[in-house]
Amino acid sequence: GLQGGLDRAYYTPGKSTQKYMYIPSAGFSGSGWTVALWFYPTSIASKYYLSIAGKGTYNALAVSASGRLYVRGIKKTNSTLKLAMNAWNHIVITHSAKTGFATAHINNQEKWKNYVGKKTFGWTSHVWFGQEQDKLNGGFQSSQAAQGKFDNIALYNYDISDTERDALFNSKIIDP
Repeated sequence: GLQGGLDRAYYTPGKSTQKYMYIPSAGFSGSGWTVALWFYPTSIASKYYLSIAGKGTYNALAVSASGRLYVRGIKKTNSTLKLAMNAWNHIVITHSAKTGFATAHINNQEKWKNYVGKKTFGWTSHVWFGQEQDKLNGGFQSSQAAQGKFDNIALYNYDISDTERDALFNSKIIDP
């Protein structure tokens, strides 16, 4: 399992194929969606802290602390989403099935926005934190393991609004 600290965040030590966490996502990607989390990387080498696999073996979404972003198996950026090391970073990634745009915010600032299509992502894997999948729900390599702490992870089955994103950043909750 994962090691929790006094601040109750989940810690992944890196260099492991067995220290990670996932959230089952059956039926989750049929419309717009949002993944939101706080991550405190203690290394920003090209380690993946978020991974969702699509049909086959491609990355529906993969993000590394060094800033790499893959969407539907295509590298979209090398360093735009680079995180601050030894600091808490708030990450929010959304996809609007209505507009076809995917957006990434780091610390409540838009860092990337791109048209990726209105078609659903069709991912078939769980949502993995701390590892990148080389095959559906597995194929982990210790060289791809993220090192750091995760907190306040949330999945939404819609693309959250700017107001909701602000609330997550400022108070860590969205009022119903």
